[in-house]
Order: sequence, then structure tokens, then C-alpha cells
Amino acid sequence: MKPSHLQTRQFLAANLPRNAPGLVVGWLLAILATVSAATWLTRLSAPRPVASLPESHTAAAPLSLDPVYRLFGEQAGAAPQMGNVVLTGVFAASDGKGFATFRLPQGQVATLEGREVMPGVSLARVEKDQVVLRTAAGEQRLPLIKEKAAPAVAKED
Repeated sequence: MKPSHLQTRQFLAANLPRNAPGLVVGWLLAILATVSAATWLTRLSAPRPVASLPESHTAAAPLSLDPVYRLFGEQAGAAPQMGNVVLTGVFAASDGKGFATFRLPQGQVATLEGREVMPGVSLARVEKDQVVLRTAAGEQRLPLIKEKAAPAVAKED
């Protein structure tokens, strides 16, 4: 048997306090006030966004190194000088590939065939006692410098 609307109302009136609707509304208002306060507190205490720089739509002018070349008395586009590059070792494989070691002002460098030794200079070929370097001016041969090793001195204790 299904309870009627009247019976349900009588049951609630007998078992609930008189101020139950007021309590429910009070709790809902308290929850709403807490959520609202937390939202505003978070918004007010959050860090501000960082201003972004305006986008630049101007193209950068190409950089010209001509004044630098004139300053040092060289022609623009001249081939790099090979006077400061010393070939210290060659490692030529039977298939024609290999690598070489160089002494540059910056220090020792090992370079594979086809790669850059220094800006503007690449290793074209590795041969038995020399390498061929490719520059803007063409190919240049660089012989292997065989430095004599200092004689080993035995320490006597």
C-alpha cells in the first residue's frame, strides 16, 4: 500500500523539528557563501598575468659583414686562411672514407670526411699523408706534419 501525500506530511511533521526548512535554507546559504568567498579570495590573491610584448611585423635587415672585413683589411667573401690549421693525424679506411685530426687555435678537432673543420672549411678527402680541404676558393691540400716525438727519458729511482 502506497502512503498518501497526507500521511507523508503527517510523518514529517511529527518527526522533523519545526524549523527544518529554515535549517536547510541556512545550510545552503552557508555553503554558497563559503564557495563565493573562496572564489573571490583565489581571484584576488592569484598572481597577475605578465604583459606580453607587441609582435613586430618588420623584417630584420640582412647583416652585412663588409665593414668588419674592411676593418681588418680583407676582401669580403675571401677564403678562410689556412695558416692556423695544422693536420696532426689521418685515419684513412680502405673504402676511401676516413677522418682527420687538426690543431686549430681553439684546440684539437677530429672531423669526418664531408664535415666542417671550421666555419667555411670542410674536409673533402682523406689520403695517406694529406687531406684535401674544400673552401669557397676551391680545394686545398694540407700535408701531414710529422712531428718528431721527444725521446723518452727513463726515470731512475
